[in-house]
Amino acid sequence: MQTYLNALVYEIWEAIKNGYTVASMPITSADDKKAYESNLKAKNAIMYGLVDRELVKVMNYESAKEIWDKLKSIHERDMKIEEAKLQTHRTQFESLKMNEDENIEAYKLRVNEVINMIRGLGEKIEDSVILKKVLHSLTQRFDSKVFS
Repeated sequence: MQTYLNALVYEIWEAIKNGYTVASMPITSADDKKAYESNLKAKNAIMYGLVDRELVKVMNYESAKEIWDKLKSIHERDMKIEEAKLQTHRTQFESLKMNEDENIEAYKLRVNEVINMIRGLGEKIEDSVILKKVLHSLTQRFDSKVFS
């Protein structure tokens, strides 16, 4: 998004970076008009790229900088939450062990559930890693099959 805003016009990114204070009296100078227009163009460009649930969170802000800062904080929070979830699922994957009373299908479902959660959060996990994990975590009754 930053690249897109930079590419539009230099003043648009400057309005976001430096901020804009909304004038309380009518704007008369050319510089003030330019700053006002740049702020509006920046707001328009940002809001045009948002989905409804994000737009609702920022639509009452007056300056493009306020919108930009709010979106940054929202996405930084989301990234931290996703990283925490990913760490939890990685730990679950590492600690997977087949229970003695569990059949292979039930275990496979548990493994797939954890793998799908990890992949759903954007991390790639190789099939060979999954296979090694499953083979090493089977119970002793499957040792003869694992060795073959």
